[in-house]
Amino acid sequence: MKIKYILPLVPLSLVTALLGCWYYSTSGSTLPPHIKTVAVPLAENETLEYGIEATLTDAVIAAFVSDNTLRVVEKKAADSLIKVKVIDVKDEPLTYSAEKTGEKAQEYRLSIQVQACYLDSKKDKKLWEEKLLEGWGAYEAPGETEQRAEGIDAAVKMLASEILQRTVAGW
Repeated sequence: MKIKYILPLVPLSLVTALLGCWYYSTSGSTLPPHIKTVAVPLAENETLEYGIEATLTDAVIAAFVSDNTLRVVEKKAADSLIKVKVIDVKDEPLTYSAEKTGEKAQEYRLSIQVQACYLDSKKDKKLWEEKLLEGWGAYEAPGETEQRAEGIDAAVKMLASEILQRTVAGW
C-alpha cells in the first residue's frame, strides 16, 4: 500500500532534481547576456621584472580558455576586455633555518600586485575594477632562477584564477 503512494512521487522528484541542476548550471554566471567573448591584451608592467607582463597575460588567457565561459578573441572583435597592470613584484623571506652564524632564509614568498578591470566593450562600461589584487608563490632559497620561476608561476596562476572568477562568477 505504501509503494502505491511513493511511486508517483519518484518521477516528480526526478524532474525537480534535474530542473534544479539545470538552473544551478545556467545561473552561475552574472555576465550580461550580450557578452560572449573577451580580449586579453598584453598587461602593462610598471616594475623592473622583465617579462612578467607576458607571463601574466598568458596565464590569464589560459584560465579563460580552460574555463570556456567566454571565448578569447582579438580586441577589435571582443564583447569585453580585461586590462591588467603589474604594479609591484616582491621577494620576501618566508621561513628561516637556524645556522651557527644566525638565521638564514630557507624559503621565499614572491608576491605580484596588479590593478585589473573588466570592461564591456559593446556598452563602453566598466563591469568591475580592482586597484590591488595580489598573487603569491613560494620558492626555496638560495633563489636560483628555476626556483624563483616556480614562485612566479604560482603567483600568476593565483592572479589569473582570481581575475577569471571575478569576471565569470560575479563580484
